[in-house]
Amino acid sequence: MKRSTKAERWFDEGVQHYQAGDPQKALDAWERAESLYRDLISDNQPQYRPNLADTRMNQGVALRALNRPKDARARYEEAAAIYQDLIAAGQPQYRPDLAHTWMSQGNALSALNRPEDARARYEEAAAIYQDLIAAGQPQYRPNLVKTLVNAATVYADRTDGLETAIVYLDLALEVWEGDEAIPAVAINDAPRLAALIHQTRSTVGLAARVERLVRQIASALSGVTPENLGQFYPLAEQAFARLFGAALDENAWDLALTVIGTARAQRLAKLAQADLLHRAAREDDPAELDKYRKALRRIAELEILLNVGTGPGGGGTTSGRGGGEDAGKQYQTLYSEYTAKRRELDGLEPTLRQQGLLPDLGAGLFDGAGLRNKLPPRAALLVLVESGEPLANLVVVLTRAGGHTVLMEGGSAWTVRLEGITETLKGRGRMLRDGPGLDTRTASAEANASGTPQASADAQAKALTETLAEQFWRPVQSVLGDEIETVWLLPTGDLHGLPWQASAPPDWRCRLAPAPWFVRQALDRTPAAAPPRWAR
Repeated sequence: MKRSTKAERWFDEGVQHYQAGDPQKALDAWERAESLYRDLISDNQPQYRPNLADTRMNQGVALRALNRPKDARARYEEAAAIYQDLIAAGQPQYRPDLAHTWMSQGNALSALNRPEDARARYEEAAAIYQDLIAAGQPQYRPNLVKTLVNAATVYADRTDGLETAIVYLDLALEVWEGDEAIPAVAINDAPRLAALIHQTRSTVGLAARVERLVRQIASALSGVTPENLGQFYPLAEQAFARLFGAALDENAWDLALTVIGTARAQRLAKLAQADLLHRAAREDDPAELDKYRKALRRIAELEILLNVGTGPGGGGTTSGRGGGEDAGKQYQTLYSEYTAKRRELDGLEPTLRQQGLLPDLGAGLFDGAGLRNKLPPRAALLVLVESGEPLANLVVVLTRAGGHTVLMEGGSAWTVRLEGITETLKGRGRMLRDGPGLDTRTASAEANASGTPQASADAQAKALTETLAEQFWRPVQSVLGDEIETVWLLPTGDLHGLPWQASAPPDWRCRLAPAPWFVRQALDRTPAAAPPRWAR
């Protein structure tokens, strides 16, 4: 077997080991590849210098994963030197690889507590990515965002670095702004951007940054198809939760409502879109629905191509193929088609809403301030949050006058008890279905194994209702006082199934809604109360 073939196989094997989560085996494979490439170059075959650079670059990535940043930095330096020589010799296709190497070197320098040196490398990498994007290679925008986020993170961790962090954060937020159709790949770095906004929340401009990122996430999500939702939506949820937390920490109640209102509208819109896409075709389906389904299916294909077609992975290994104008043209062609299909969806959705096939959940950012100001004086909005640390089991209490946060005790236990009631009802259903022939000993054993209480479902429901009244409604009532008459409750996840209205204080009217948008619609339909006779 030729040495070059052996080297390529070791290189590919290293990539496979790294992707499988074994950086040590990856490093061993890449060191074997390096030895072979050096021999080839020594035998007057300089065409393998790019392969040597790629191999040294990937060794650095593996060493960083093994928590050896000093050794990683040395590998990055040699790789960068080779790429620079190749570029100087008239091979500009290696500029993306050089940028990627410098960004990775910045990560190593940051780990070595050398922030200024790291910043210099990040800026060099960012400058290349900006030049590539300006030259018609927009596939490197995710790499530019990642580089700027890395630079911001270095300084956000320092008490004297917040202003510098904000500069890079704002630059990162600018990368996708102005795009007619933001692709799904933009969501990949949304959690890190949201974490930076949360970390720098005490600085001026919090609301503007939160709204900018929320708008970008919503724009990207609007084009994510049901087939690819599992890849991108969890990242969007993480980002929304971070931004919501930043607003709550600063008592920015309108901003918090804007975030949660947009997030929940997006969730419901994607669920409705999935139902519509997977619904069996009917003879009376409108022509617009068929066009909508076809456009969504093509967008699903384009999302994958655009995600794979971006430049070398910002935090992972390099592909070893360099960049080039052809890749940029291919990406631009795909992106142009993607934009056209997104425009087609935008044109079809109003018709589908009029026909009742899609819900009308508004467009763009939800108007949190508008909803809170629309609340009647004796009404409150309760937003339940169950999204993990630091927002687990939290209820946000909003009135026209302001807001509060109240910790919920036992939120997960409530849903477990609800599941117990459901299991009891399922057991009753099996008994009715199977009749006298049911083996009661087996049924009893199944009930005990599943932890289902033996008490009747009615008794369990009554106990759960009493628990909610004590653990949820009483703390909320202590915050709101006696002036409230109506509460709008917005549960989330499994909490939707709990008996909220049955457990609410008897003097309160409790209304449920899946998202703030529905509360706003209901309030818009409610006529203003007539002024008292003495005021006329």
